[in-house]
Amino acid sequence: RNYSNEGKYFYVDSYFANSILETTYSTLAHEFQHMIDWNTKDMLQDLDPSTWYNEMLSMLCEDMMQSYLGIDDDDSPKGRLPTFNQYYRYVGLEYNDTNTSYAVISYATAYAFGAWCARQFGGAELLSAISQNSSVDTDSIIAAIYTVTGTKYSIADLLKMYAEACVFNTSDTSYSYPTFNQDAATTLSYSDSFYS
Repeated sequence: RNYSNEGKYFYVDSYFANSILETTYSTLAHEFQHMIDWNTKDMLQDLDPSTWYNEMLSMLCEDMMQSYLGIDDDDSPKGRLPTFNQYYRYVGLEYNDTNTSYAVISYATAYAFGAWCARQFGGAELLSAISQNSSVDTDSIIAAIYTVTGTKYSIADLLKMYAEACVFNTSDTSYSYPTFNQDAATTLSYSDSFYS
């Protein structure tokens, strides 16, 4: 790649690192996942993941590592949820970078979908299955959910449940609706062997 440093390291602007340390930590976790994904999907399997899928995984890495890095919600991908709530209708899961606003919304929608999937279907175990299987994009997510839960869903099934979770976002989980309100600390535990 013309823009690659062709090394196993990251460059971080020292002003950026000193000014907003929590964001730097979160960004490094994000970029580390990109490096893992590039090696696993692109290099070893000759696959070509979509931007939304790869960004979703990187934001989920930030999400999962947030409490271990001492990062507050504003400096984590959770800070993107208000953008998702307000503007999700302008983009789908696909990444749209026709202008800066659409790119920002695309990150928010990719994160929201990934956060819901992770909290619904196994947290770190699901992320591990997604990152290691031989598929990308929605096929990878569907295969990983099957690996973790033993239940086969289509993307239409998942999007239906996801839409319900967006509508019925209630802390009362006695309803049978999917919800965003599962405890992230429980479902996205580092001890669930994300990297194993």
